[in-house]
Amino acid sequence: MDLVNNLNPLKFTPVICCLQKTGPLQDKIEKNINIYEFNKRKGNDPVLPFKMGKVLRREGIDIVHSNNWSTFAESVFAKCIARKSLFLHVQHGIEMNDAESVSWIKRYKRNRMRQALSYAVDQIVTVSNATKRFVCDEWKVSEQRVRLIYNGVYLHHFKEDRKNKQRIRRQLGINEQDIVIGSVGRLMPVKNYTLLIKAFAMAAIPDTKLMLVGDGPEKESLISLIKELNLQDKVILTGHRSDVENMLNAMDIFVLPSISEGISLALLEAMSLNLPVIATNVGGNPEIIGNNEYGILVKSQDITALSEAMKILICDLEKRKKLSILSRKRVTEMFDLQRMVKDYEQLYLSLTRGK
Repeated sequence: MDLVNNLNPLKFTPVICCLQKTGPLQDKIEKNINIYEFNKRKGNDPVLPFKMGKVLRREGIDIVHSNNWSTFAESVFAKCIARKSLFLHVQHGIEMNDAESVSWIKRYKRNRMRQALSYAVDQIVTVSNATKRFVCDEWKVSEQRVRLIYNGVYLHHFKEDRKNKQRIRRQLGINEQDIVIGSVGRLMPVKNYTLLIKAFAMAAIPDTKLMLVGDGPEKESLISLIKELNLQDKVILTGHRSDVENMLNAMDIFVLPSISEGISLALLEAMSLNLPVIATNVGGNPEIIGNNEYGILVKSQDITALSEAMKILICDLEKRKKLSILSRKRVTEMFDLQRMVKDYEQLYLSLTRGK
């Protein structure tokens, strides 16, 4: 959505293909562009590449840009059916099916499929060096074929707003003196909110609240865990919110407890709002936070380390203030959306020049 909204309209005409259906972000598309829904069946859908290939030919598409495994194979086949299109694949992180908990046979099969599909790709992009290493090592793709483009956030959309903070906190029943620890993302296993809730309970500090913004398949199990730990008055599940900036503004500390990440937009958005952050030492998180310079990194799945990191920031106001300044500085210097858009524009043009 950010990329489509900010591409130079004099040089690029974007078209969006949703393999299933559009979602709430459709309403945030600022341009009058064609959006196609293919209503993909569960599992393999052999008809879908033909439908998509037909759209590619009708629209005169020059470059197909796919994201992650969920769109990779279908988009490659559609590109081959359309014949004339160039192909760009972006890998945003190491996905759940790539985790060590998944059998090595399944991982091996999927990576050999990715390796085979990569021969039809004109350019592979990763959003972090960690993901680049994964693609080169596991897909057996040479480094020369993989380009790094960091994700970015629109800094002008994310500004600290103290009046808005008070208003949102009143709506959510949060007291003015409460310190709010929060996170934003889909309620799914990879985000590891179960660990976050348990670590919050372990910290057990008065006048604190935990706020999780998002919806997803783990909602009911998280509600059960909250009841089991007797945290009904301490943990707020907001459900899906379209006003993520308002939710972030209501927080004092942002935590990203994920098992796997590429370059997390939620983390960058939190940092752009001057929030001190805690994140697990996975994927691209260390590339954002550095060696604990711009936030606190903790080992993935380490409940004690996560609980202690929350205690440190809750109890140390000066550390929170210091990290809040450094957060915004880091995003401004390395993860600005306009820089990301410019990098993709240059890549698109370089691909078409070599056509």
